[in-house]
Formats: sequence, structure tokens, C-alpha cells
Amino acid sequence: MFDSVGGALDTASSLLGGAAPGGPTADAKPEYVRGQDIRSSNSETGGAYAPDDLGGHNSGATIEFIHFGYVHPDDSEHFAHETLNDAQPQTLPEVPGSRAIMFRAALERETLITAGFVHSTQAVLEEKESSLGGVGEMIGAVTDLLGGGGGGGSTAPKAADLNSVNDKLVAVAGTLNADGMNYKLVHKAGMDLHQARANYRAFLKKVQEQPQGDSQSGLLSSVSAIAGAASAVGGIFGTIAGIVTKAFDIYVAVYVKTAAELEQSIDKACHDISMQSITGNAKMIFPVWSPPPEPPPSGSSSSSLPGFLGDIENQVNSTVQDIKDFLGDTAPVDCPGSPFLDRAFTLATAQPPPTDQPPPPPREIATVVINAFKEQVPAAPEFILNIAGEIQTINCDFLKAIYRKLMERDPQEPITEESIFEAGRRQLLDRLVNLLLEQVQFLQQAKNAGVNLQGINFSADTLMKKGLNELNQELGPNLDPILRVAMKCLRDRLEAARSVAVSEKAHTMEVYLARLPSLLGTMFRDTFFPIWDLFVEKVFGSISGPVGGALASASSAFKSLKEGIDSIRDYKAKAEKVMDRAQNEGLNVGTGGENISGYQSDWENTQASRGAASPEEEEMRSDFPLKGRIETAKGEKIEEAEFAEVEKDHQWDLAKPA
Repeated sequence: MFDSVGGALDTASSLLGGAAPGGPTADAKPEYVRGQDIRSSNSETGGAYAPDDLGGHNSGATIEFIHFGYVHPDDSEHFAHETLNDAQPQTLPEVPGSRAIMFRAALERETLITAGFVHSTQAVLEEKESSLGGVGEMIGAVTDLLGGGGGGGSTAPKAADLNSVNDKLVAVAGTLNADGMNYKLVHKAGMDLHQARANYRAFLKKVQEQPQGDSQSGLLSSVSAIAGAASAVGGIFGTIAGIVTKAFDIYVAVYVKTAAELEQSIDKACHDISMQSITGNAKMIFPVWSPPPEPPPSGSSSSSLPGFLGDIENQVNSTVQDIKDFLGDTAPVDCPGSPFLDRAFTLATAQPPPTDQPPPPPREIATVVINAFKEQVPAAPEFILNIAGEIQTINCDFLKAIYRKLMERDPQEPITEESIFEAGRRQLLDRLVNLLLEQVQFLQQAKNAGVNLQGINFSADTLMKKGLNELNQELGPNLDPILRVAMKCLRDRLEAARSVAVSEKAHTMEVYLARLPSLLGTMFRDTFFPIWDLFVEKVFGSISGPVGGALASASSAFKSLKEGIDSIRDYKAKAEKVMDRAQNEGLNVGTGGENISGYQSDWENTQASRGAASPEEEEMRSDFPLKGRIETAKGEKIEEAEFAEVEKDHQWDLAKPA
């Protein structure tokens, strides 16, 4: 009997890791692409050029600007300029362009987006390691108690494996953060950034290939199979089964798949807006997404009160507006970054919409979620997949509206928790309620034919008698606290990004876009799992047996990540208590007497001490790559010796055609 139990635990332990290697042991091979020719000839696409042509167009030699792996030919005479401020509106001469500071700004934004992707992936992996670490120790303790081997996870990709990539990005940012730009520095920074990105993407691919969990229902199915044979300890194993669920596996899979696909679209959007800014001599050199700031009209005031009383009234009115709704009812602002933001929210594999039509709802994001769900729960009923996909579509629509407002608003304005919550309540609540009611109606329509869930057929008639009325009455109030948790996480991460970037003089949309895949993952986690719990409670609460348990899973632990981690710490403490008793008393089952009740009591009454830090804690401040960004720079003239030294590293001949 105990061998069977040990086998079940061996199967479960495979959830904690696999044989896939961790971070890359050597640099990945970066691939370069021939980009737009931005020389005086201003050809629209890349073409052959002579890198040692010292007389072409009377512009000196042909140099390279490498940005997101695209190699752009430029004239050396376009590089140098006197000191300019990239945070203030500038009127730049068309020829020659002041390219040094524009190149620096573009590479700094590339650093921010790449570092943000790295940090987001590290944060998700740290969450997984913190969660599964406790579970792993717990399973190991119980396995030792009952017999059986343990599973490993030491070779699985870890957050710390990305430290070398992070170090490279910080080093590149340090070289760019200077008030004098030379060609050697700019060219090397472009290559170093592309190398760091190649290493990160190779790591992300390994994470994506690493199984997030068993293809079955984890420990749940194995424990159910032995419950009859070991009824005395069934309660303990039933509790263990409630921890090792698919919830975290699904969350990680959703993030990894979203990051692997969406990051490429975000990179391309950031690259394209950089090149539009450079070739168009945009007035704003560093913050290229938003329109130039307009100074307030002289002597104007929205208050009729004099002096400081008017200032107080204006501040109160502004605060009230923030609390009312972050998105507000104001007309959209025409921003240079608007079309590029649309591209950032579209998967790289999706076809772009016709230029004369608005972009369609981002259903592609829902497809990523559904695929992740199917991968982790192959037997998931269709209506569960519909709920998961639709919830993420709703989340994506909401985030896109939030990002558009972030692009329009003054970065000096803090993002308040109440304003984000009110926006979520107005934009999300009705859509989520309607979504769940639609699914209930779907089940009601299927009552005559019956519904099949995980191989068990039952009639939906009795199920629906109370379900619809209860949902109508209770979904709104019950969704409110769910939204509160989700919006708080969203606001905390956006505000942390904003405040750090502003304090370091490095505020740009790339700071937010770097967090988009992560926010899509956490919003799915913070909305789907609690909403699914609510749906199960109100609609499937009357179902007993394995169907009810399988549907409910243990997603209640996901109402907030901190609750989930605290629960795992509790279970680890429980397992340690059980282990202590086992070492002192052994395990007795059968006619000769039993001490199972003591184990059961240990399990039910043991709780871990609180106070450990939550994995939700924002980590961007300690890792922000551009510390005290210098806003001014002078472009140094390219001398022949410097050009000859850099020419050896030119990538055009090795780059693929666009």
C-alpha cells in the first residue's frame, strides 16, 4: 500500500522540476537583419553599400546603427553635433542629422525594454520557486515518511540564471549614460544589447519547453485512486492534493507563452517608433511616444478663489477626478506612439488589420491563454476554455486603454489605487458579469442533453434552478473584491515603474511596455482563478464527488498570491509536524491499533508563522538599469582611426535581408 502512495508522490514530485537545463552556459548566436537605409540617399529599404566609401554623397564613410538587431546604414557626417538636451523639445536641422544623441536615446529605450522583460521573467520564476519550494519540501517529508523516491528540480531554469543577462544590460546602460557619444561606443552598445537579448530569448525558450506540471491532474488523480485503500490517511492526502494543483502551472504557462510571442511585437513597435523619430527629426528625442509638453497658459487658473486657496481647490479637484476614474471621459490625445502601441498589443504571428480600419479586439491573446490551458489541463471542458479566453480578452482590452492613457498623461502625476480601481469597476465589472451569465445560460440550454464534465454525465436542470438567480444577485458584489485585488496589483506595478523612471529621468513608454506580458499574466491569475472559484461555488456547489473537487481545484489559494504562499508555508509546517511524530512514534495502521488520529490532528491544527516577505513585492527599483540618466550629450566627430577600428565589427555583410 505504501509503495503505491510513494509512487503517487513520485509522480507529483515531477511537477517541481525537470531535466531541461537552466540558463545558457554560453552566448547564444544573435542574428542580424538588414534594416532601413537612413543615409542621405534615404532609400526605403536596406540595400548593398560600401562601408569604406569615403566620398559617397559627400557624407564621409558609411557607418552602422544597430537597434534591436536591425543594421541601419548611415552617413558618418550625420553623427556629430553640439550638446543637446534629449528631454526638451528640439528643432533639429534636416541635414546633417544630430544622430549621436538620437542613437543614444534609442539604445537607452532598448535597454529599458529588454531589462524589463528580463526582470519580469525573473519575478515569475521567483514566484514559482517560492511556491513550489515549500511544496517540494513538504512532498519530500511525506515521501520519506511513507516510502518512495523523490524527484529533482535542480536543473530547471531558475530566476538566478538570468543574472548574467541582467549584468550585461546594466553595464551597457552605464556606457550609454554619458554626456559624450562616440561611434565606437554606440556601435558596441547596439551589438551588446542584441547579444543580451539573444541570451535572454534562448533562456525563455528553455523555460517554455520546460513542462510546468504533469499532463494529468497532478497528485489529485493518484490520491483519489488510493483513497479507498488508505481511508485512514485519506484526509491528509486529500489536503496535499489540494496544494499540488494546476493553478500555478497554468499561470506560469500563460505568462511564458504570452512573453514568447508578445515580446517580439513589442520590440518591433519600439524599434519602428525609434526609426520614425530618427528619420523624421522628431522634436522629442528621448520620450518619443508622447506629444511635446505644452506649458500652461500664463496667468490661467481653473479656480475662482485667490492665491493658495485656489491652488488647494485645484489640487482637490484633480484628486477627485483621479478617484473618479483613471481612464476618465476626456477625448483621446493625438500621440506619435498611438499606431505603435496598437502594434505592441498584436501578436507577431497575427495579420495586421487594414490601415483604413480600427484594430480588432485582441483575440489572439485569448488564444495564447487557451493553448496554455489545454497544455496543462488537456481534458478541460470547452466552456472553461471559453471563460479563460474571454476573461483574458477583457483584461487585454482594459490594459490597452490604460496604456493609451499612460501615453497621454503627464508622467509626473502619480497613479492612484482608487482611480485604477474605479476604471476597472467601470470597464471590467459588467463585462465579467455578462460573461459568466452567458456561460450559465449555455449550461441551461444544454440541460436536456446533459453535460459531460471530465467523463461524468449529469443533468444541468437541478443545477440551474438556483444558479442563475444567485449569480444575478451575487456576482457583482462578489466580483468587487476580486477586482480590488487585481487592480491593486496592476496599480502597484505601474506606479513603481512610473515613479522609478521619473526619479531617474528615464520615463518612457518602454518602461510600461516591458511589463505588459507580466501584467497580462498576473491579471489573468488575479481574475480567472478567483472568478472560477466563485463560478464553481454558485453553479457547481451542489456537485459532490470527484467532479466537484476536480472543477474547484484549489484556486481559492489564488485569490491573492500572498494567501497562496502563506498556505504553502502552512502545509510545509504541517508536514514537518507530521514528520516529527513519525520519527518518535512510527506509523500504526490495522487491527493492532492505530495512531493516525494524532497525525490528523497535527495536520489540521498546525500553522506556519507569518511575516515573510510577499513575492509580489516590486523589485524594479533595485534593478533599474539607467541610474540618474544624463539628459544632455554631445556627438563626437568620427575620426578615420576610430572608423577603421569599428569597421571590423560591422554586421551588414552577415545580416539577413529584411
